Amino acid sequence: MNMTSFTPHSSLPPTAGPATGTRFSPVDPLRLLRRHARLIGVVIVGSAVFGVVLWLLLRFYMPSYTSEVQLSVTGGVTDPYQTMQQEGGGLTQSHMELIEAFIQNQTIRLGSDDIVNEVLKRTAVRESAWFKSFAGGEDGRVNTRKAREDFKDRLSASPIRGSTYISVTFSAFDEQDPPIVLDQLIDVYLNKLALETDRESDSVRLTFVQERDRAERELKQIQDEMKLFAVQNDLPNLESRGHEATIAYQTLAEQIAALEVQLEAARDLYQSFLAMQQAGQTIQSSEVMAEIQKELPVAQRDEDIRRLKETRAVYIARFGENHRTVTEIDQRILASEDQKQKEIERLLRERQVVMLDQAKAAVDAIESQLAGLRQKLEETTTRMRDLNLLIEEYHRKEELAEAAAERRAKAEDLLNSVRIQTTRPDSTRVRMVLNPTEPELTFPRPEIVIPLSVVLLTGLVVGGLFLREMLDQRVRSPEDVRQLQGCELLGVLPDAAEDPSGQIRVEGAVEHNPTGLMAECFRQVRAALLAQMERRNLHSVMFVGAQAQAGTSVVVNNLAASLATNGKKVLVIDANLRRPAQHRLNNTNSAPGFVEVLAGTAGLEQAVVHVPSIDVDLLPVGQMDHGTPDLLEGAAFADLIRQLEGRYDLVLLDAPPALLTSEASMLAKHVDAVVIVVRAMADMRGMIHRMLRQFTDRKAVVLGVILNRVWSSAGGYFRRSYEEFYRYRQGDGRAQAQLAARASAMEQAASRR
Repeated sequence: MNMTSFTPHSSLPPTAGPATGTRFSPVDPLRLLRRHARLIGVVIVGSAVFGVVLWLLLRFYMPSYTSEVQLSVTGGVTDPYQTMQQEGGGLTQSHMELIEAFIQNQTIRLGSDDIVNEVLKRTAVRESAWFKSFAGGEDGRVNTRKAREDFKDRLSASPIRGSTYISVTFSAFDEQDPPIVLDQLIDVYLNKLALETDRESDSVRLTFVQERDRAERELKQIQDEMKLFAVQNDLPNLESRGHEATIAYQTLAEQIAALEVQLEAARDLYQSFLAMQQAGQTIQSSEVMAEIQKELPVAQRDEDIRRLKETRAVYIARFGENHRTVTEIDQRILASEDQKQKEIERLLRERQVVMLDQAKAAVDAIESQLAGLRQKLEETTTRMRDLNLLIEEYHRKEELAEAAAERRAKAEDLLNSVRIQTTRPDSTRVRMVLNPTEPELTFPRPEIVIPLSVVLLTGLVVGGLFLREMLDQRVRSPEDVRQLQGCELLGVLPDAAEDPSGQIRVEGAVEHNPTGLMAECFRQVRAALLAQMERRNLHSVMFVGAQAQAGTSVVVNNLAASLATNGKKVLVIDANLRRPAQHRLNNTNSAPGFVEVLAGTAGLEQAVVHVPSIDVDLLPVGQMDHGTPDLLEGAAFADLIRQLEGRYDLVLLDAPPALLTSEASMLAKHVDAVVIVVRAMADMRGMIHRMLRQFTDRKAVVLGVILNRVWSSAGGYFRRSYEEFYRYRQGDGRAQAQLAARASAMEQAASRR
């Protein structure tokens, strides 16, 4: 089985990009709630007990009793002869909107100053415990202003949704007061509403009386004018005269229309005769020609022609057509016919002149007749118009009289309606349908006080936990490392107590338990470190923590062992002049070391110690009494580092805390890279920021952060990954009881932390 292929925290890649720094730490709500589940449970139980105690105290010292009254609002009597007023029955949408507006107005009216002041004057209210509670001073007088303000605060009037009811409630600390106050309030309100309704009815009644009297006066005046008009204009014969004038007008109009047709025909005939005369043409109609033929000159020519034709026939019969006499007769016939034609044309011209004169005379006669008829028509029209104006004026007076009579009748009807409406018992728009109810304890309510106490107190505690968690500047998890700007996460090393296998010491974890969880975590760090250094061709790296107890020495020792198992030739330099630990971790002597090498009293072959158990070379500190931090700044130390980089694949330096000593800054001038070891739950983000700024102007490149001794939350992701790691290594059916017992112990340890 390939153990190195498993990554317990693969969701947190070691090369995660830098995140922008923030003053708030990220919070995992589920992890936080699991961690403080016991405390939250205690708070819930305690807040419930507190809620019960608070409810009892409020019940004894600050009770509030409430009584209710319900008022019904109707649309009023719209028909005075309606048999029964039904609430909301048969009302239009616009009428319902008016009722809703009226209800809104009345809810405001119930709490108005005039009604409240009137209620406070009632004896029953003044004798109540609520009203007497405002008595103060030596004279014991009641502060009416405060009582009025408190009255409005305790009074509530609101429409009941989906109905035409108004709910009115009043609350007081004495159980007997709410019904008394509400009873007086509704009595005052209904009395004022009745007075206002009566005043409105009187005002409406007066308006209708005035309208009736005004219509009566107008009617009498119009009737007098009609009588005078009838006398002055002979009203009985007025319509008959108008009828006669209409008939005469129609007769004249018909005659004029007929004459206009005749005139048009006569004008057309005259124009045709005139056009023929001007064109030199004669009339060729059969009637005219028949009359011309009867004229004496034409008739004589016809007779001569007839006799000549008879003579010609005799000569032809006797002598033939070619006889000279026949020819002469033919010539005489032609001459006679020519004379006849000339006579006809002369007669036609004479007849045309006569007909033109006759046509002109006919046109003149018709025009003269039309002029006379039109004058008569105009006179008839004027007379008819005058008669119609008189008739229309009389009819207008009749209409005015009818309108005045209708207004008088309508005003009288409205007066009767107002009288009936005001006397009907159901004319009141507002009436009480629910008398003051028995006072009910409305405050405090246990179903409100107790849950509210639990919610508020638990919310405060949980909010405080979240706030503390957000303001906590300690580096606790990989998410906190991401808050460090310009810093990458190389790996996560759990606390040894988190290992479900029972391995409680991290020293020598790679050497003694190479297949365990800790060794696997170091292999992951090794992979990330090698990737960074090989990509940049780096050979020496310094491991440094912010403060003591960061675990830097143990991390260096285990990483060196892991790198050696990967085939790397590794040298570890213990550069902690104050508290060296590498010789102790590897069971070797601390001297001679690099102090003696730098001093020239020992060579590298004498100072470097090979640790066969992990196949790593170690250069211990040496005799610390002779070593000072200044040794790290000299050229000798720089030459030593370059020499060692040429002999080994990797040179690891174990440096003292950067924020407590100056050696870390000195070492950073000579090494290629720096790795910061951060102890979870101990180092602050501000410390890491200061360390990063401290190394910005040094030769070394800050490769990233190793988060050491991480504790997983109860039931958290890391713990499940650790358990899954061992199940994967051992098989799902092995060591389940051991893992369960170990997981339970870790849960208890995590809750204590």
